[in-house]
Amino acid sequence: EELLNLLAQADGLRVASRTSSFYFKGKDVDIPQIADRLGVRHVLEGSVRQSGNLIRITAQLIDTRTDAHLWSQTYDRELDDIFAVQDEIAHRIVDQIRIKLGHSQLIGQPEGLSQTENVDAYQLYLRGLSLLRLRGIDNLRRAAELFEEATYIDPEYARAYEKLAMTYMLIPFYTDTPRPPWLERGEEAARKAIRLDPELPGAHATLGAIYQAAGVDYKRIDAEFSKALQLDPDHVTARQWYGEFLMTVGRSREFLEAAKAAHQLDPLAPVVNASLAWAYLYNNDFEQAERFAKTSLELGMGGTWAEDVLGLVYIYTHRYDEALAIFDRDHPDFPLNRLVIEAIADPSKIPEAVAGIEAIDHFRISYWPPELMMLIGKTDRALDSTLADVRNDIADIRTLWRPHFVAQAGDPRYSEVVALLNLPAYWDETTWPDVCRRTGDDFSCDPAYIND
Repeated sequence: EELLNLLAQADGLRVASRTSSFYFKGKDVDIPQIADRLGVRHVLEGSVRQSGNLIRITAQLIDTRTDAHLWSQTYDRELDDIFAVQDEIAHRIVDQIRIKLGHSQLIGQPEGLSQTENVDAYQLYLRGLSLLRLRGIDNLRRAAELFEEATYIDPEYARAYEKLAMTYMLIPFYTDTPRPPWLERGEEAARKAIRLDPELPGAHATLGAIYQAAGVDYKRIDAEFSKALQLDPDHVTARQWYGEFLMTVGRSREFLEAAKAAHQLDPLAPVVNASLAWAYLYNNDFEQAERFAKTSLELGMGGTWAEDVLGLVYIYTHRYDEALAIFDRDHPDFPLNRLVIEAIADPSKIPEAVAGIEAIDHFRISYWPPELMMLIGKTDRALDSTLADVRNDIADIRTLWRPHFVAQAGDPRYSEVVALLNLPAYWDETTWPDVCRRTGDDFSCDPAYIND
């Protein structure tokens, strides 16, 4: 953790993020393969061994193009003050890398990056961090417990509050629990983190995500994400979440750019691959969407987000048996999935599917009921339902920008939805999406604009 934090601050040095770097721990993969998958030229590897109160730390820097060892060192230390030992060795290694790779500046020279002097709190934080990155409701609940315990042990531990806020914010998106209580807890933890350390980008990114989930003004959401990226342009989660915010306001090309940037920083993070899959789907590249959704699942993505994008890819490409297999496996207790897909393939089943969609009390997965109506060809019902949902403040506006909805952008009801969501004023101050444009004092939306 400390080496990555320090290296990431070296001027001009691009460092693969923790999730991707640590993916290779304990795996029988040679150095050139690691470098290729991470998109790096140099690999720093090493080990830590403990015997009683003594530790031996080894480190070596390898040029993967020549397989040459540029530098290696062994450090023997006592564990009386583990944080001092950690900081000392991290700085020594970073200094050597700067010398060998020609990076003369290290921005900041931070001290005590763990932000706690309590070893137990730090261990809890690291364990929680590993679970948070995997997502999935069981992982998130356990991560929350670990971060809570860390903040109980050290009430001034800003990073633990930062990650606790992220975890609280994510929990309602991976289960049926109501969102408001979790969002309130997430905002409280994020604000606590910012009071302790105003420079924590993850806390600002979490506030942006919470405001987005709560339906706060777009500009306020944008400002929090922008603040996070100003503090750390290479913050993977801020990049990813900002991209997903852009997805909800129709800026699909920028969503793809942000998702690609996050993926370049952390190519083996399951959730980053899932986000990139969605970004490609929103931009009509179903081949790439399928590729990254499958990669996300192979890397251990928890929850249903990767399955949901893969299911849509299969529907769009008329591979209904594969879509059924996905939903039978991941939503076995939700038969409407099967009914809708069967109705797409067999129009005689559409009336039964319509009845099923209209009877929904709570919709758990990523498909909004009007979206299902659209998928089975009930376009008028889908647009009318969308208008009603927006007026009742229950619409999932992410789906407005998916290919099957965008295909109906020329319908006046689509523009009415956009106007009700107050998007034109936001776009005037930022960027208009490809599918809509200003026309004098008014605006219009049309799928034909995309290819103009």
